Amino acid sequence: MKSIAVSVLMAGTLALSMAAHAKDKSAYESARGQVQQQYKAAEQACNARSGQAKDLCQQEAKAQRDIALAEAEARYEGTPQARAKADRERAEANYRVAKERCDALSGNEKDVCQQKAKAEHDKAKAAADASVKTADARDDVARTRREADYKVARERCDSLSGSAKDTCLADAKARFSM
Repeated sequence: MKSIAVSVLMAGTLALSMAAHAKDKSAYESARGQVQQQYKAAEQACNARSGQAKDLCQQEAKAQRDIALAEAEARYEGTPQARAKADRERAEANYRVAKERCDALSGNEKDVCQQKAKAEHDKAKAAADASVKTADARDDVARTRREADYKVARERCDSLSGSAKDTCLADAKARFSM
C-alpha cells in the first residue's frame, strides 16, 4: 500500500518534470520549491503515524523528494553525466527505503530482504555507470566520424588554390566543428 507521502510527492514529481524540462532557470527553481513544499506536507502526513509505519513513511517521502530533485537537475543540465547521477540517486533512495522495509522483519527473512535490497541497489548503480560509458562511447564514435569526414573535406580542398582553397577549408572547419 502506498503511503500518503508517496502519493503527494508523485504528483509533485510530474509538475517538477514538466517545469524542469523547459530548461528555464526560474522554472527549475520554482519546481524545486514545489517539491520541497510537497515534501513538508508529506512529512506532516507521516507524523500521524507511529513506530515502523512512521519511519517507513518518512523514508519514502525523503526518497521521493531526493529522486524528484535529482531528476529535475538532470533534465535541467541535459547531460548523460547528470542523467547517470540522477539514476544513482534513485538507486540510493530506493535502497534506503528497502532497508527501512527490511527493519520490520526478523531472522532469515530480514537477512534475505537485506540481501535482495543490496542486490537491487548494486544492479541499479551498475546500470547508471554503464549508461555514462555508453554515452561516452557514442560521443567518441561521433567525434571520430566527424574528424574522418573533415579529413576527406580537407583533402578535397587541396585540389583548389588561393582564396577558393581558403574558403573551402573554412567551410569544412565550420561544417565539421573543427
